[in-house]
Amino acid sequence: MADMLHNAICAMSLEEEEPLTLPDRPRFRVIDENERSLLGRLLNPDCQSMAKMIEYLPTAWRVYGRVWGIALSRDRFQFVFQREEDLQTMLQDRPWSYNHWTMMLERWTTNPPEGFLQSMSLWIRIRNIPPIFYTAETMYKLASEVGKVEEINYDPKISQTKEYIRAMITFDVANPVKATRKLNVPSGGTVTIEFEYEKIHRRCFHCLRLTHEKIRCPLLRRGHGNDRRVIHDRFLTYSNAM
Repeated sequence: MADMLHNAICAMSLEEEEPLTLPDRPRFRVIDENERSLLGRLLNPDCQSMAKMIEYLPTAWRVYGRVWGIALSRDRFQFVFQREEDLQTMLQDRPWSYNHWTMMLERWTTNPPEGFLQSMSLWIRIRNIPPIFYTAETMYKLASEVGKVEEINYDPKISQTKEYIRAMITFDVANPVKATRKLNVPSGGTVTIEFEYEKIHRRCFHCLRLTHEKIRCPLLRRGHGNDRRVIHDRFLTYSNAM
């Protein structure tokens, strides 16, 4: 009888159960604290220890004792702040990294929009633009090659002292961080426009995505299998790390 009951329980599908509804009472929900919190995502959890990150960041942020972290999953987490000004400072200084790999932070919301923690705002630097193309429209067009443009830091009536143009974009982390783009010039031929990403430290050196190292790149695994070139690259990676 016991075996029959055990088998019947194992055969039950979770879909047969009605979803659990918790009582609509304050003690079952966290509202006030969540309103002063950030939700985050580790982009490369293979190289980012969740436990060590939660212990380290309050000290790095200089808010130790005024914030506490919660591990929600292998790559998702929450930081709850005591003071609103601390939370605002963390948001303004994004993007943040841990162990040299990028992590995403957004303010907590009761109804996260589609694509929540999938894209982030960051500054890029656009280099090697020919003088004939120095217009705000050109800067916008070039920045849009990387992401959705939010701001172009360029005024044609003000001296330009840097050898690059800054632009703020919304970047989808599922995409590669494009390093260059060929641009045709009126005199014939092309120039290579270069893109630099501020506060982005590590990326895959094969597909240029922010979510893994080259040694774990799914494109290399799918495209080359046990190719000797992949093995050679892995050997060099380990040799350089020693």
